[in-house]
Amino acid sequence: MEISEIKVSIKNYRCFSDLQPAAFRIKAGFTSFVGPNNSGKTSLLKFFYEVRALFKLLSSKEICFYKSSQESPTFFYELSTPVGQNLEKDKMLRLNKNIFCTKNNRSLKIKFEVLFTEDKTSIKTIVEIDIPREKDNFFTISVLDLDSSKYIDPNERIEINFSLKDAFRLLSDTSYFGSFRNALSVESVYLEGIESQISANQKYFDIRFGHDFYTLWSELKYGNSKENHILTYQITEAIKSIFNFSSLEINSSNTAYTLLLTVNGESYMLDEMGAGLSQILLVLVNAAVSKPSFILIDEPELNLHPSLQLDFLTSLASFAKRGIIFSTHSLGLARSSSERIYSVFKNASNETTLTEFEATNSLPELLGELNFSSYQNFKFSKILLVEGVTEIKTIQQFLRKWKKDKEFVLIPLGGSQLIRNSIEFEMTELKRISEKLFALVDSERNHEDCELDKNRSQFLWSCKSIGIECHILKRRATENYFSDRAVKAVKGEKYRALEPYEKLNTLQFSWSKSENWRIAREMEQAEVIDTDLGEFLSHI
Repeated sequence: MEISEIKVSIKNYRCFSDLQPAAFRIKAGFTSFVGPNNSGKTSLLKFFYEVRALFKLLSSKEICFYKSSQESPTFFYELSTPVGQNLEKDKMLRLNKNIFCTKNNRSLKIKFEVLFTEDKTSIKTIVEIDIPREKDNFFTISVLDLDSSKYIDPNERIEINFSLKDAFRLLSDTSYFGSFRNALSVESVYLEGIESQISANQKYFDIRFGHDFYTLWSELKYGNSKENHILTYQITEAIKSIFNFSSLEINSSNTAYTLLLTVNGESYMLDEMGAGLSQILLVLVNAAVSKPSFILIDEPELNLHPSLQLDFLTSLASFAKRGIIFSTHSLGLARSSSERIYSVFKNASNETTLTEFEATNSLPELLGELNFSSYQNFKFSKILLVEGVTEIKTIQQFLRKWKKDKEFVLIPLGGSQLIRNSIEFEMTELKRISEKLFALVDSERNHEDCELDKNRSQFLWSCKSIGIECHILKRRATENYFSDRAVKAVKGEKYRALEPYEKLNTLQFSWSKSENWRIAREMEQAEVIDTDLGEFLSHI
């Protein structure tokens, strides 16, 4: 059985009380938490790090439990701390206590609704975990089987089934990269009022840095593993693409206390290249080594120009099996990358509140959020409107094949919400910002001679009436252009490419649209250049 979604509800964890619990969904793709400073968005990422040991326990042990909270046995766990086990015991206990909400003295309660799918049928199981304050490092667990809609006989002991173990394994298979991201060898950090010195051989959360990091790069690049050689090549190529370098070489120094970079024929020490490049290199290397299911990262826009942020995110996501969960101040970055966006803010009662973000769907407003003028400073001169956020990352990968990804700012149309008539005003406003405006949308055709639906026909007419070049794909959708080779390379041999007008969800073995960009990344220009999509990308 495959895990398609996990709904998470957290009560009495840090700033999230039981009056305003944090509730959100975990799925493949990109998920973002947007909010001001000290709103609680970082706590949501740290949650997965701090209780990781608990998830690992539930995924690896043959634990039995009662399906009744009254009868549930108690288990022992240890929290993960930012600098591992190197803190004194009293500091670790203090950090453990800090996970609880300060507005009451009730237990921390975690609820998971795990949705499993197999052969297009779904099964949902609810898992409830209770962590009391009065008992250090203990918890109870109970499970509700939604098929029966009730707890079974409390005297019946049930082992956690393998599917549920997979869910906990997925939750534990994360890498968390906090806002401290540089390659220094020693750093004094403050952990909720506790000062701690990080030494060269320690991690900060899941980041290896300093001498350990430089040694790691040397081992990856010069060791005997061909797989690691490929990793260093992929990382180098990603950084080269993000910063638009014509050539890049990254080597360890003789002392292994820094890295030497040759950029466009010029030699530099790593600390001469600026914080943006240093943090990208540090994070990409750590992610490439761990290859987690989900990468959790605080403020990926940190130290990066707006034009580099989305490229960095997609490069980072290429090393995650499932996707990226990130916190950000940039609503523009969230809206241009994420399938799911949550707003985190303090309400009138000073309670931290988490809600699903409701997009305004104003194209000029979104362009303002992305700070288009700053893109123009980096020679981005064109705007390309695409179907939705999944197409942004997919078309970005295709544009790379033509070395045009640094020319275009991609904007999502929000599907049927904006692919319709009567959008001339918004499109005209966009044309005032940039005359080089294009649109690329799916046809949704069921067969070659099928006419466009009314909304798409009207959208095409609207674009033409104000001088915007709009291309409606001849095939059904972007994913209908993927080659069988690329699909199998990313998804496996049991998967196959779509026929030109075949719906993705009709395949026996389908994939989520949020994974389209991974397949596009695997594609070669020759596989699409002779199609209408290839001709459009060549032309614009």
